[in-house]
Amino acid sequence: MAGPSTSRVLMEVEQVTVLNEVLDDETLSNYSSDDDSASDYDYTHLVPPETISASERDSDPEDIMAHDGLEEVSRRFVWEDIDSFHASRESFCGVCGPQFDTAELDVISVFESIFDISLVQLIVDETNRYAQQEISKIARPLTFRSRIRKWEDVTVDEMYVVLALIMLTGIDQRPTLRSYYSKNRLLFTPFFAETLPLERLEVIMRFLHFSDNSKQNEYQGPSKLFKIYPVIQHLSRKFQILYLPGHNIAIDESLTLWKGRLSFKQYLPLKAAKFGIKTFELCESSSGYVWSFLVYTGQGMELTNQYVTAETNKTTAIVVTLLENLLGRRHTVWMDNFYNSPVLARILKSS
Repeated sequence: MAGPSTSRVLMEVEQVTVLNEVLDDETLSNYSSDDDSASDYDYTHLVPPETISASERDSDPEDIMAHDGLEEVSRRFVWEDIDSFHASRESFCGVCGPQFDTAELDVISVFESIFDISLVQLIVDETNRYAQQEISKIARPLTFRSRIRKWEDVTVDEMYVVLALIMLTGIDQRPTLRSYYSKNRLLFTPFFAETLPLERLEVIMRFLHFSDNSKQNEYQGPSKLFKIYPVIQHLSRKFQILYLPGHNIAIDESLTLWKGRLSFKQYLPLKAAKFGIKTFELCESSSGYVWSFLVYTGQGMELTNQYVTAETNKTTAIVVTLLENLLGRRHTVWMDNFYNSPVLARILKSS
């Protein structure tokens, strides 16, 4: 068995040697960027060395970027061996950690600092509005036993109770909402029934809403996220205001379990959930704190800021968008090669 294995290795070495001999300077100088065999991934465009002047080659990338613009400079890459290059790590600058008073802090205070009164009041207003809109559409008389017939506007305190029960269902997972109110001695959980009646919880969940449907024509955000966009905006802003990450940060994708009907539901077989909503997240490496996130809504997902244009590679746009409010603080960003590219490295180094 040793013979064939050794033979195969030697053949691979010979192939590499031949390729190195073929890809000499003359071959690279005749390379045409219009060739249809170029990489499908638009990370970079190879440029013949003779098309770049000596002054451009020796210029500072930041000076070139200021003169010609980011997109033009991102295509100017000359691949060559530099034996004298010595990498230096950026020195992290700036404060990090909680950006609020943590003295005598408890769990409730932390929760209320994120789900503050403004967010809960928004949910209360939109839930009550949606309930009135739906009830007004009912043409036939409601039956005597109808839960909708007994609808009363929800209050802020009651909505906090609903949020607490929803979080509790994530800890004690059961197949249906009614199973939490079961009187079976194997399933009996008195806390739910003592806190909020089942009929009231079901009718609130029936009308739970986060945005005004009548203002959809005025909406400027991602079309597929209209129903929950106010909550996404609030959480994204709060995560960044309340905490600043340390030196090392990481960017990767996450999958929130969801098996219902959804146009941008993803299937990722290597994830634990496999089916769900994919998000791109920027987290602090030491604590795992999610500082910034983007909900992936499909190939039509649009990302715009001062560093991103229509021609910017999508993975580069994702990283720059997540990092936009941290640029200039000299963080060390960890990511896999799915996101990394020479264009992205130049953007981050010059920002």
